[in-house]
Amino acid sequence: MKIVQLLFVLLSSTSVFGQTTVRFELTDIPTSSFKNVGIRGNGGPLSWEKSLKMDFNGTSYFAELEFESSVSAIQFKYVLYNSAKKVQWESISNRKLEVTVSDHLTVNHQWDKEPAIDLTKLTKIPKSKLLQDYELIKTLILNVHPGTYRYNTKTQVENALAEFKNSVSKDLTHQQAYLAISKVLAQIQCDHTFASYYNQDKMMKQIIHEQKDKLPFTFTWIENEMIVLKNASNAKLPRGTKILKINDIPTSQILKTLMNYVRADGATDGSRRKQLEIDAYPYRYNAFDVFFPLVYDSADAIKLEIERPNTDPELVIVNALTREDRAEILKRKYEEFEFDKSQLWGFEIIESGIGYVKAGTFDDYGIDRDWKKYFTELFVDIKTRGVKSLIVDLRKNQGGFDDIGYGLIAHLIKDKRSVSDYLSKSRYKTFPESLKPFVSSWGDPWYYEHNFATSEPEDGYYILKEDTESIKPAKNAFTGSNYFLVGPSNVSMAYYLASAIKKYKIGQLIGEETGGNQLGINGGQIVFLKLPGSGIEVDFPVEGAFSKSTHLENKGVVPDHVVTRDVQSIIESKDLQLDRAVELIKTGN
Repeated sequence: MKIVQLLFVLLSSTSVFGQTTVRFELTDIPTSSFKNVGIRGNGGPLSWEKSLKMDFNGTSYFAELEFESSVSAIQFKYVLYNSAKKVQWESISNRKLEVTVSDHLTVNHQWDKEPAIDLTKLTKIPKSKLLQDYELIKTLILNVHPGTYRYNTKTQVENALAEFKNSVSKDLTHQQAYLAISKVLAQIQCDHTFASYYNQDKMMKQIIHEQKDKLPFTFTWIENEMIVLKNASNAKLPRGTKILKINDIPTSQILKTLMNYVRADGATDGSRRKQLEIDAYPYRYNAFDVFFPLVYDSADAIKLEIERPNTDPELVIVNALTREDRAEILKRKYEEFEFDKSQLWGFEIIESGIGYVKAGTFDDYGIDRDWKKYFTELFVDIKTRGVKSLIVDLRKNQGGFDDIGYGLIAHLIKDKRSVSDYLSKSRYKTFPESLKPFVSSWGDPWYYEHNFATSEPEDGYYILKEDTESIKPAKNAFTGSNYFLVGPSNVSMAYYLASAIKKYKIGQLIGEETGGNQLGINGGQIVFLKLPGSGIEVDFPVEGAFSKSTHLENKGVVPDHVVTRDVQSIIESKDLQLDRAVELIKTGN
C-alpha cells in the first residue's frame, strides 16, 4: 500500500495514467447537527453537486472510490450534510491529489486541516530572486526606516547589509531565506520590523507555523535557564523542571543563538528573551516556535536533558507536536490555560477592598466586544463592590489598538493627560519608487507623501506635525489607588501605557523592566512589503516616535518596585509580583 501526500504548493509533474482505487480516510469530525459525512470534488465518480457518503469504521470515516485512466488529478473537499441536502463544507482551500498508477492508494486527512508541506520537496529560491529582495530591503533600511540609525552607526548598518547580501548570494531554501531576512531586520533593533509571523502567505505559514516540530511544553527563562511551566508531552515534566539540553545542545547556547533573529526596541534584551519563551496560546505566535526548528534540525523525537526539582539530571525523549495539537492538550490538562484570547481579560476581588484586573492584550482581533460598554460595566462593578485599591495586570500585554489602551487608562486617571510626549519623525519626503509596487497598508497609500511640519530635514529627519491629543478621565473613573504589574512583554501601546503611568504617577509599577524604549519606538504607521523573490512579507514602520525629554536611557520602563521571579517561586506556583502589590497595599505604600 502506498501513501500519497497531498500537494499544497504548485509543483509541476507528469502523471502516468492508470485506473486506481483510492481510499479516503477522515478523522476529527466536529460535533454538529449534520448526520452524514461525505466527499465532493471534480472527476468521476466525484461531483461538486452531490455528496458521496463515507462510512465509519469506529476510528475514522472512509470511502473507496475507483478513478478511470482518464483522471490524473482531482480536487476535492470533505463535507457534512443531512437528509435535507444542506451542506457544511471544509473552510480550507480545495484539496488536491495526483492520481498515479497503483493498485490501491490511501490518503489520510483531518477535517478542515491542511496537511503539512513536505519541506524536502520544495525547490530552492534562485540567487537572482534573492538579490532582488536584497535591493528592496537595502532601500527600506537606508532610505525609509525611521529607526535605522537610532541604535546603529553607519558602519554597523553597512556591515549588516554586506552580511545579508553575502547570505543571499546563493540559492537558498525558504527556511534559509526567512532566517537571513529576519537576521538583518533584527539588527535595526525595532520591535515593529520583522518578517511577520502573521502576514505570510499560505506556504510560508505552513513552513514556520504548521509543521510538527514544536516543543511539547511551555516554558519561561529565568536568566539563561529554561524552566517548564506546563507540559503537553507524555514524559514527566513537572512545573519547575529545568531543560538543560535539547538534542545535546545547551539551552543557554540555543537562547544566545536565537536572540540574533528576534526584534526588539534598542537594548531591551528582556523583551527578546520573553519572545523566545513558549506560552502556546493558539492566537499568538512565539518566536521560539518559529526560529528553533529553522536554526536547528527538527525531528519527531526530541532528546531532552532535564533536571526535575530536587533530582539529578537525566535524559528523556519527547515527541514534537503541532501548535494546534499542543494547545488542545494544554486546554484539556490545565483549567487556567488561556485558550481563548478573551480570557486574557478578567476581574476578581482577591481580598476585601482589593480588586484585580487582568488586561493581557489590547488586540481585539477575534474578540467580539464593545470595549466602551465593557469598561463602563467593569468600573461600575469595581465601584459597586467597594474596591479601594486596584491591581492591573499588564504582564502578558503585547500592545494592540490604541483605543483600548486609552479606554483603560481613561478609567484610571484623575485629571486630563497629554499623549504627545514624543515627536513623530520620518527619514523621507517622497516614498521610493522601487518599493511602491511591492508595498501595501490600510486605505490609500498615504505614506507616499508625508504632511511635514518642516520642509528641510533636521539631523536626517523630517519632523511631522505634532499630535496634540489628550485623554480625559472617564465619567466613572476609578478614584482609588492603582498598582500595575508590568514586564518585558509590554511593547508598543502597552509600553506607552507603562511609560505614562510612571511619568504622570497614575499608579505604582511592580515587576520587571518593560519592552519598548525610553528613547521612543517606531510603530505609529506600519507598511507591508511583499518581497517578490522569496514571497516573504516584511512589516516595517515609516514614522518613528522620538522622546522630547533628554537624558533618557536605552531601556524600557523600569518599575518603581523591581520584583524578579526565581525558580523556586515557579515550582511553588507563587506570584511574587502580585504578592508584592498586595503587600504594598496593606502597608499603605
